[in-house]
Amino acid sequence: MNLKELRRRNPNSSDQAKIDLAYGEQRQIDSLVSVRLSENPWQDIKRPKLTGARAKGKGYERKALALVEELAPASARILHNPWFEFKDRYGRGAAQPDYLLILPELIYIFEIKLTQNLQATAQLRGLYAPLVKGYYKKPVALIEVFKHITNRKDLVQVSDLSEVKPNEKVYSMHWLP
Repeated sequence: MNLKELRRRNPNSSDQAKIDLAYGEQRQIDSLVSVRLSENPWQDIKRPKLTGARAKGKGYERKALALVEELAPASARILHNPWFEFKDRYGRGAAQPDYLLILPELIYIFEIKLTQNLQATAQLRGLYAPLVKGYYKKPVALIEVFKHITNRKDLVQVSDLSEVKPNEKVYSMHWLP
């Protein structure tokens, strides 16, 4: 059964959020009502084992912890794959950024991708930034970390956190483990 068929059979918005998550659909926040940190809210959804490029991407994400730890000042706290449950204009949903680097005055949100792409930018700006700002009530800085470069000109390439400012820009870091 494809995603369109599942949506037709399950019009309920909370079911919709589960379907979107299970099938990797992009969700954008619109009029955030509430947000909270949680355990995996969709434990009942059976997801297929990752293979091929997705499995390699997950492996790269795990290795990227070394980069995040290297960049982190001593006062920072690192969260790997925290779950956020939220409610917005479209109903309930859940999201899981790759890494949060939490400082007293600022939070860095890292999205790790094997190949640089527009999906990461959309996730950072439209999903993770509003959730993290809404939950922590602090400014956020957005960073895409990738192994394979595409020729995107819309991102600002940085090599350390001193170059990253809290704004709507998505900064990029090319990192080879």
